[in-house]
Amino acid sequence: MRSRPEHYGQFPDGIDPSSVREDMEEPGDRNAAKGNGSATVLEQNFTVGQALLTPVFWLLALAFGLRQLVISAVAIHQIPFLVDIGISQQFAATALGALATISIIGRVGFGWLGDHFEKRKVMAGALIMLALGCLILANVSSWWQIIPFLLIYSPAYGGGASLMFAIRGEYFGRESFGTISGLMDFIQMFGLVLGPIFAGFVYDATGSYQTAFYVFTASALLSTVLVLFLRKPALKEALSRQEEKTDVGVQHRHP
Repeated sequence: MRSRPEHYGQFPDGIDPSSVREDMEEPGDRNAAKGNGSATVLEQNFTVGQALLTPVFWLLALAFGLRQLVISAVAIHQIPFLVDIGISQQFAATALGALATISIIGRVGFGWLGDHFEKRKVMAGALIMLALGCLILANVSSWWQIIPFLLIYSPAYGGGASLMFAIRGEYFGRESFGTISGLMDFIQMFGLVLGPIFAGFVYDATGSYQTAFYVFTASALLSTVLVLFLRKPALKEALSRQEEKTDVGVQHRHP
């Protein structure tokens, strides 16, 4: 088990320290730019308290929760949906297995894209593909229509799973990554829980999953908009909010 890349003479994304310069500006804020100006490493290490004071934390949890609303429901209801429209259980089970297998391409591919392009924009692309996949699924009536759904939805499903962690690390740093991720997972759990329940309720009420899949399309698109507008939080602003909160607490204790 290896710990920090600095212990092996590297930065988090593999850049050789001998080719960069470091400027310490704020506690927990490190900026390193390659000498040729072709790449920039920016790491801000937020504490848990500082992360919770940023609007980005809560909006990012909401965006990821809306994504979880989609993937949890599709994973659980995909086979019942396909069987309900007349596709055999064997083919439906094969399609679910294919979804998981093809998602590996997305995990690697979108991870690579996230290393070379702005992660929030890459994540937005994955969410748009997720929405398109749900739209296709809502209108599936024959077995062959499952193929374009799998080719579009599966890589987006896998890629988004990888990018969620990468974005958290990029936005909040590594020092409290585990705790911040755990808290965000707890908040976005609403999507994992409500998605399958909502889809089941829609089917019981209408006899079809189509409306639910349209709602999931909208959910993925809303998540896309949130991700596109959420920029990396500034540690200086978080420190200021923390100081203001501390000052208010002192004033209440000593009026």
